[in-house]
Amino acid sequence: MKDALRIRQNELNAQAVLQHYQLPPIELLDGLLDRSLWVITDQFREAFKELVPGHYSIWRYNKNHSWQKLCAAYRDIYGRDPEWKDYPNMRPIYGYRENVATCSMQFIEYVSISDSGQPNVGEFDADRFNPDRGLGPALFHLGEVVMPGMTDPFKIRLGLWRRGLEVRDARET
Repeated sequence: MKDALRIRQNELNAQAVLQHYQLPPIELLDGLLDRSLWVITDQFREAFKELVPGHYSIWRYNKNHSWQKLCAAYRDIYGRDPEWKDYPNMRPIYGYRENVATCSMQFIEYVSISDSGQPNVGEFDADRFNPDRGLGPALFHLGEVVMPGMTDPFKIRLGLWRRGLEVRDARET
């Protein structure tokens, strides 16, 4: 049950950020303990790109992400392959990070490099500290990565609330 609440809170956090920027709604593909995956439409992509560079910056480390690593992480957590593992030849093409020091949302867009007809997928991952916003947040982000390993979505929710975003609490729904 605890994992289900973490997964749901990640989804609620991402939805709150998307609504904050008045982005078009998108369909949830799957949720993981520390991130969520969404089906990305052309309408969403165009609206999101209008947020750059004011609210989001191109994130230079997005090439560290890979579809294979994402599938492997899912297998480690759930002990089975994700239903979406068969999306062939997905690779990250764009990575963005929200221009705030704390509780920043990272968005990575994956695209199929084959003619498979699969949709583009967006990975939303929130971090308590944005490593691109100076030495202090970078050091805190490193600590967050090293221990406890995965970002606590309930702490992200609290940080988003402090930023003025309305975020439902998964434990209360």
